[in-house]
Amino acid sequence: MFPSEKGVVTNMSMQPVDRKAGPPQVSARASTPMPAPEAALDSASRTLFPPPAPAPHLVPTPVAPRPVWDGSSAANPTGGPFHAAAPRVYTTMVAGDIVAFTDARRDEEIRRHLRHRLYEDLREAFTMTLLPWDACYREDRGDGALIVVPPDAPPHLLLDPLAHHLQAMLRRGNRFASDPARMRVRMAVHSGHVEKDDHGVVGRAVNHLFRLVDAPRFREAAAGSGAELSMIASDLLYDEVLSSRGVLFPELYRQVEVSCKETTARGWIWLSPGGCFPDPAATPDQA
Repeated sequence: MFPSEKGVVTNMSMQPVDRKAGPPQVSARASTPMPAPEAALDSASRTLFPPPAPAPHLVPTPVAPRPVWDGSSAANPTGGPFHAAAPRVYTTMVAGDIVAFTDARRDEEIRRHLRHRLYEDLREAFTMTLLPWDACYREDRGDGALIVVPPDAPPHLLLDPLAHHLQAMLRRGNRFASDPARMRVRMAVHSGHVEKDDHGVVGRAVNHLFRLVDAPRFREAAAGSGAELSMIASDLLYDEVLSSRGVLFPELYRQVEVSCKETTARGWIWLSPGGCFPDPAATPDQA
């Protein structure tokens, strides 16, 4: 029996060889067809040994997409807290300045280095505080930066938690720095309504924020304290967090009256560990 080209088995009968008559005559009789090898495997046999399931730790876990602000901003094209239909929002904002940025001991290379460090330290501190750095609106201010966080960011995170994390970043970067390259930062935090236009952000809250960070009394306290980070919180934000959250450490803050240009207001100064208040008029709050 020999298989034919079409998969049909053929019975071959051979006649006796007659050398004078020539080659033997071959007659073929078809028998029952035999399926081709690939046809012999039905669907059940193909799945008899299914491939092994992947190990549990190799199975990809669905990840929910991270919310992204769909608003646009002139200074931060990747997004920000301003929705196109609602350019005015109530939120919390931060202003940071490098202390003595124009010190004569600092050349242009050192100033560029400090600017780079400021943004890197802020980014890491925001990440450690669980504040969405990439979703914040940011404006560069030469020797500092303005940062407006999304409206749903918990405001209390911008006080003690952010201050402690930023101070840790500053201390790490200053460990092996020369004296001119050591960085100290003044920071102000405030809450209020902010509007965005094609050139940046505006509003009374933004003005008040920079009145706080530029107030001579705060600048003097930061310069004379020796602290790597000096923070001033607006009275509005401090009272809001203290009364509704109760997560502050009031004993770490000093109440001061600040005056800058046409603004006179009360603020709350926080100094990083190791700093001291040189101004005796800045007394602890006794309330």
